[in-house]
Amino acid sequence: MSLAILTPPAQEPISLADAKLFARIATSDDDAVISRLIVAARQHVETFTRRALVTQTLRLTTGSLPRSQRLILPRPPVQAVLTVGLRDAAGTLAPFAATDFAADLAAGAITLSRRPVGLGAAGVQLQIDYRAGFGEPAAVPEAIRQAILLLVAGWTEARGALPGEGAPQGPPPAVASLLAPWRVLDL
Repeated sequence: MSLAILTPPAQEPISLADAKLFARIATSDDDAVISRLIVAARQHVETFTRRALVTQTLRLTTGSLPRSQRLILPRPPVQAVLTVGLRDAAGTLAPFAATDFAADLAAGAITLSRRPVGLGAAGVQLQIDYRAGFGEPAAVPEAIRQAILLLVAGWTEARGALPGEGAPQGPPPAVASLLAPWRVLDL
């Protein structure tokens, strides 16, 4: 199973101005660096929470299906399922009809009505393109936005410092506590 970003977010969950205000940076000397840190912080939060924050288009490909034929789509919340189809070894996509699957957007899942013929054969994969995220930057929950601000400010202040060997992995405790309610867990 693999997940690819087809269309990244058009905007970040926080603006450069908000990040600079939070980090108490008055000059524009480091705007390019801070902008890159905002992107890195969003990506870090998306990886930690296993969620898409701002609207983006994703592609899930898999060569197998569970018996239930129900797939939970990674990186919720799911806004829309755009295409579902079977991609053969030559790269040709055979799209499914709308009656061949049911999308449950609230659960972030799709259920196929029948098992695709050929799935699991060499190079044949199920491909699902979908749109995910909370929507526009303002729709991202405030706790998540605050976690991004904390990461950017911390990284800006500690620029160039690398964690020592044996340093804890993952976000700092304050960031982790803000993100904990939003984290998608495997059951």
